[in-house]
Amino acid sequence: MSKKRFYLKYNPNRALLSDVLPFETPIIFNNRQLYRLVEKLKIKIDDVGFVTHADFATDCEKEIVSLLFPSKKGDDRICRETVPFTFQISHKKNETRSLSVPHPVNQLSIVNLYKNYDDLILSSCEDSPFSIRRPSRKSKTAIMKDTFAFSDDSKIDPSIEESDFYSSLVKSYFVYSKYSNVYKFFESYDFHKAEKKFEHLVRFDIAKCFDSIYTHSLSWALVGKEFAKKNRRKQSLGNHFDNLMQKMNHGETNGILIGPEFSRIFSELILQSVDKFVSKELRSEDVISGKDYQCFRYVDDYFLFYNDRVLAEKIILTFRNILREYKMHLSDNKIVWYSRPIITELTIAKKRIVELFDGALFKIEKNEKSNPPVENFRFTARASDLITAYKTILKELNIENKDILNFTLAVFEKRFTAAMKKYAESYGDTQKLAKFLDEVNEFIFYIYFGSPRVNSAIKISKILTEEIKLIKDLKIPPDITEGIFKNIYDNIFHLFRRPLTNKNAQVEHLYFLIILEKLGRSFLIDESVLADFFNLSPSSDGLEFSANYKLNYFTIVTLLFYIKGRQRYAKLRKFIEFQIKLKINSKDTPRERAECVMLFFDSLTCPFISNESKTALFGEMDIPFSVRDDIMAYTDTWFTVWNNFDFNKELVLKVNSDVY
Repeated sequence: MSKKRFYLKYNPNRALLSDVLPFETPIIFNNRQLYRLVEKLKIKIDDVGFVTHADFATDCEKEIVSLLFPSKKGDDRICRETVPFTFQISHKKNETRSLSVPHPVNQLSIVNLYKNYDDLILSSCEDSPFSIRRPSRKSKTAIMKDTFAFSDDSKIDPSIEESDFYSSLVKSYFVYSKYSNVYKFFESYDFHKAEKKFEHLVRFDIAKCFDSIYTHSLSWALVGKEFAKKNRRKQSLGNHFDNLMQKMNHGETNGILIGPEFSRIFSELILQSVDKFVSKELRSEDVISGKDYQCFRYVDDYFLFYNDRVLAEKIILTFRNILREYKMHLSDNKIVWYSRPIITELTIAKKRIVELFDGALFKIEKNEKSNPPVENFRFTARASDLITAYKTILKELNIENKDILNFTLAVFEKRFTAAMKKYAESYGDTQKLAKFLDEVNEFIFYIYFGSPRVNSAIKISKILTEEIKLIKDLKIPPDITEGIFKNIYDNIFHLFRRPLTNKNAQVEHLYFLIILEKLGRSFLIDESVLADFFNLSPSSDGLEFSANYKLNYFTIVTLLFYIKGRQRYAKLRKFIEFQIKLKINSKDTPRERAECVMLFFDSLTCPFISNESKTALFGEMDIPFSVRDDIMAYTDTWFTVWNNFDFNKELVLKVNSDVY
């Protein structure tokens, strides 16, 4: 896999591109225009919420700033409590996980917090003797891990150091030590060294960690509970972060937003203190780390190596007692005990998955009889064999598809890319290529259907994108191309004919609508199929739709992106426009709600929404008539990329932004 490294100047505003959004957002959604606006107008927010901008801002720009960064009644500059946009993704069987996009004003507040306290955050994350994923320094470089997907028309100038494209490649504001993925820890020197020294391992985690965090507990962790309570109004990292987490969550003190990287930093600061006090308590009883036990923590997962079961239970009890002081608890049903040789079922499964794909997609055989010897390339993939072998691994090791799916697709993707590279070099029988791609798609969609996830949807999107790119680059004959595209369409169509296991979890499937866009007009999904998938019911006369529930922001913009201005979707588009107006109109304070603000701006720039609807939205948001035309003409993109969307480039950016 090719890599490119870019060195960037320090700029705290880059946190808007890396630390304030969940990874699992639709691929057409990003913060780059917000970043450009903040840079252009030099918008800043201070510790108490005063927003400032450049003196040269026009009346139009001032109104835009006031919408993105709402003010408190009675004071035009003090930002008030806001409501995040919360959406669902698939998590466990018949369960979803709630992720949140904070209001833009709170995103800017995170920039300010990082700018003022980044060094203190770093020093405060050095207290834990157990943490193996913690901020260790500020990022100075951007790394592009994968460049396969860039289309020929991607306009990227590598000489522009500070472009928002390269800033978008920064995974996070901080660089993290030691492990970017928990499974890397399982194969690490640290793990093997501990296994040599100790005979047993117990794994446990914190129950609903982010949901159970009490925001005031950060100050307790940093300066002590008594001191923190006596100095609630004193300016400090703990108080500032605490107040900000409440402000972005409508004043809630129980639970923090899930999804953005800054929330993981918030929890890390608290758990650093937990680890420190557990270690101190154990030392006071002559239980020494490295001698009597070895403990590692990855975010909220603990791995405790030990020799004495009684001592291990005592250590776990110590964790329980310390965590209780911070209003957190362990998951009793997720404590797992292992004995040497210490190897988890997932580790065994990973090894067998790698072995499964070795030679399963293609083979290269040397013909020694020819002079000089030549290499013969041939496809070997058979979906039925791969599916059977995959199911056997799951069954024999008693693991769930969701636990190994992401790793499986990552390994498969590497083997698939190698196969495509070899085929492109030889450009062999196109009928065999079509057959191979049919087998590939059958396998990847089969395992995806078992437990849809955003990460998995992204990996399959990369595979499908590479298929489409190869077909176009090699100018595969039209009849063969038609057959391959029909196979992709059939698999995605089958996905949209399946009922949603949870009506709120749709983000992962939305990626495939964008893939269908790349296949062309012949492969568009019927309006009735889309409506049925999103639980929309036709009226008795068949002229309109009604919803059993309100569509959320991500579903609305992705559907609009897909149906565009096509006449065949006129009824659905009319319904979506009504849903937008209804969503913004039904809120007493739409400026305080992240969903309403982002939907408003995206509706203004959407070329598929009527001017009548846009005019109505201006009224709902109470925008002065004098600046409405200028706001409409200010940019063609806010949060959703309606025009000149480069799916290949956006896939690269999305893959590079995965940090956890």
